[in-house]
Amino acid sequence: MDDLDRVVMALSRQDFAFAEALLGRWSSRSLPGESDDRGLYLSARSTTLLGDIRRDQGAVTGPLSARRSCSEARALFNQLGIPRRVGRLELSLAVVAEMSGELDAAARRYETLAGDERLDHRDRARARLWVGTALSKLGEYGHAAYVVQSAIRKSEDLAEPGDWAGAHQKLGVVLPNARQQDK
Repeated sequence: MDDLDRVVMALSRQDFAFAEALLGRWSSRSLPGESDDRGLYLSARSTTLLGDIRRDQGAVTGPLSARRSCSEARALFNQLGIPRRVGRLELSLAVVAEMSGELDAAARRYETLAGDERLDHRDRARARLWVGTALSKLGEYGHAAYVVQSAIRKSEDLAEPGDWAGAHQKLGVVLPNARQQDK
């Protein structure tokens, strides 16, 4: 667990080489099929973090991709019966879909996840915001502006200043396009 905490810290600094080295140290010694529930949990967390590394590096598709790692981790958490983690991985997979250019699919997944009780309030608000992001990339600026504004209100309610500020930045991009589209 200590190494996994160190991986999270390395990711926050975008020190991908160190994060991968830490993950490799543990994961090379353990196979999910041979582990008890604790070992399976650690393997699932490691695989999730590997997916985060791959996503942050832009490796979203292919055999060594974020999509593959997130899918494997989701299956492990599903096997363990931890729905909150499964929901978070589904959110990560929606991000990967958006990054892969699958904007319609990503918007639909985000919309579903925005109301998914497995996710905490912050993740549901972020999913709502990301619906707006995907819609704006599709050129649906009016609907995107409406969705982003609802995400801003939710961020205010949750007292999440970072999410609130990010949502305002997205609105600043979407709103002029929405007004232009209305003309």
